[in-house]
Amino acid sequence: METILLVDDEPANIFMLQSILQKNGYHSKSCRSGPKALEMLRNNDIDLVLLDVMLIGIDGYETCKRIKNYNPDIPVILVTALTGSDDLKRGFEAGAVDYIKKPIDATELISRIKSALKIANAEKHFKNAYLEVMRDLDIASQIQSYMLPEQFVIADDLIFCSKYTPCGKIGGDLFDIIKISQSKYFIYIADISGHGIQAALLMAAVKSIIKMIVGQSEGNSSPCHIINKVNTVMSEDMFKDNYVTILAGYIDLHEQTFRYFNAGHPPIIEYDIQTGKTQTCSSTGSIPVGWAADMTYAPENESCLKLDANTIFFLYTDGIIECENATAGQLGIAGLAGLLENITTVESCLLLPHKLEQQLLDADYMVSADDFSMLTFQKIAKLEKRWCFDLSEMADLKTCELGAAGSMLASVGTAGLLCNEKITEWTNDPDLAARTEIVLTEFLNNILIHSLRKKRGSVVVELSAKDVVRMRFFDSGIDWQPNMACGPSENLFDNQDRYADCGLGMKMIRTLASSFTRRRFGQVNETVIEMDRAMAHAR
Repeated sequence: METILLVDDEPANIFMLQSILQKNGYHSKSCRSGPKALEMLRNNDIDLVLLDVMLIGIDGYETCKRIKNYNPDIPVILVTALTGSDDLKRGFEAGAVDYIKKPIDATELISRIKSALKIANAEKHFKNAYLEVMRDLDIASQIQSYMLPEQFVIADDLIFCSKYTPCGKIGGDLFDIIKISQSKYFIYIADISGHGIQAALLMAAVKSIIKMIVGQSEGNSSPCHIINKVNTVMSEDMFKDNYVTILAGYIDLHEQTFRYFNAGHPPIIEYDIQTGKTQTCSSTGSIPVGWAADMTYAPENESCLKLDANTIFFLYTDGIIECENATAGQLGIAGLAGLLENITTVESCLLLPHKLEQQLLDADYMVSADDFSMLTFQKIAKLEKRWCFDLSEMADLKTCELGAAGSMLASVGTAGLLCNEKITEWTNDPDLAARTEIVLTEFLNNILIHSLRKKRGSVVVELSAKDVVRMRFFDSGIDWQPNMACGPSENLFDNQDRYADCGLGMKMIRTLASSFTRRRFGQVNETVIEMDRAMAHAR
């Protein structure tokens, strides 16, 4: 039985309304002022409010506004003798769903109450259904994100960085990095036609099929053979109304090549770290997978690129090149290459997709109209004094019960020791290595405590030693800025919180480091800490 709140400062009016409602099977409560009505709404389950306009003190219009601010879903019917157009407009603007004229007709009153409750119940049902769908989509979005590689992947002599942004909660872009052996990887980036749930379900199916086919081939098949198998399997049932563009191939560290096949996908862009210039690779390939079930993709249409430590390979989906600016002009491949060349200080592929997205936003391009994915990779020269590692990869199995962040905290010491060994090997300077270990471990602890806040997230470190020892930290935590304004302490080991923004840890970093910079690009933080080798010894 629905409960209706009657708000009227005339007892006779309340008595009459209660009698009508009771005869028609409704339960009612009553009060004589706006403030009391709000109090009763907070303390009772009310389904509808019958509100007199001419109340003493706060009138019905203001009371209606306050009711709707408190609970926008509850229907309010105004009871009024004022039926002029301005009065009715004022009532509807206050949030009323209907009105009934005085003197009250019982049949009309019950009819309007039934109508308002029916609409309110329908809206409540649709709202609950919508919230349930959105909860399911949130879960699906999480599952889909787990199906993709981590945004930073450190693999043998290769490093990868990716960025995935669906236009909705879920999307049809996909990419993967499949390790075949220590020297061979199969990678691809693909775009399912369409958007939303259908594209996301196909994305999951395509990913599973590719992984199965690549696993069965054990790296002995050509890229076009993999594409042919995918086309055969998917065209039977999956691709009646859809298709997929895909660029897929093998990275071979022995041959120092990336041999790939392009089935209707945008071409690869090469970025030269030394010159800051780009080169768009030829679009040799064929039609998208799913366009023709009997299509045979030929090996002569494969392409091959040479790996080089100074070259970043940039793979992407068409959501990037088709994004529009304020004047509806599309970015295009040439525009994308131009934005890449505008990025300053590109030292590696790590963070490049995030910096490019920032360039797009700064240039007023809409990046949410389509699924938006980027995958970059490059070779690391073995003779280079540079080392990259993912902190989560150092987690010991014994620490798994601590959770993701707890496990990484337990790995900080291991990272510090390995860092010490690297600097000693590169510089033959154990004192510098010890100082570097201190700085690295202290800042890793601060990232895990303050930026990630002991939650799941990625932390990657790039360590190099040339004129200076340089540490670049990449973390997916919050936009946390440590307090570097504090001066170095004469006694670094005084009694204080070593993980506070200006505690022992940060004081040690401030004392030992020659420079400290922390910036944010999209959802990723980059921190660069340098230690001048001569300055380190002077201290």
